[in-house]
Amino acid sequence: GSPYHVGIVVPDIDQAMETYGRLFGVEWGQRLGSTMAGELDGVPHQLDLDAVYSKNGPVRIELCKEIPGTIWTASAGIHHIGFWCDDVVGAGQGLIDAGYPLAAALFMDRSQPRFMALHRGPQGLFVELVSSAIRPFMEPLWA
Repeated sequence: GSPYHVGIVVPDIDQAMETYGRLFGVEWGQRLGSTMAGELDGVPHQLDLDAVYSKNGPVRIELCKEIPGTIWTASAGIHHIGFWCDDVVGAGQGLIDAGYPLAAALFMDRSQPRFMALHRGPQGLFVELVSSAIRPFMEPLWA
């Protein structure tokens, strides 16, 4: 599919929302915050996620709160490019075969397949695959 967002990891989402909003005329949707079951490099973790998407499109900006000790660390550049995907596991295998190993995954329930996966690219940029099944939940956040 085509990209629907770029993700930037920041130490302070409120400050980043104010700064990017003022500088670039970005309007923000509803804030997302939850604790999710996940894996980092194959090791189970509970991840406290905090993020917000721009309402402006067609490719949205996602601000993600830094999570120390994980792949979500603040940097000067884009952290990831996110794609809707009908088969996160299958498309992810294609990325693994192309040299983009699985770095992180999220699950609604550990008995179900992952609904989100981040694959680490050779230059450090992550490719994020997000299940199309959660699209109806996500899109109202930036409507």
